[in-house]
Amino acid sequence: MGHSGSHISQLMQRFVINKALKPSCAGAGHNLTG
Repeated sequence: MGHSGSHISQLMQRFVINKALKPSCAGAGHNLTG
């Protein structure tokens, strides 16, 4: 189960990085992140 948590963290980091690379998508992504 612990490994699953680590995997999710990596996905979250990638999502944040992608959002940072694409400011235009940051507005829509902001709603998803809360």
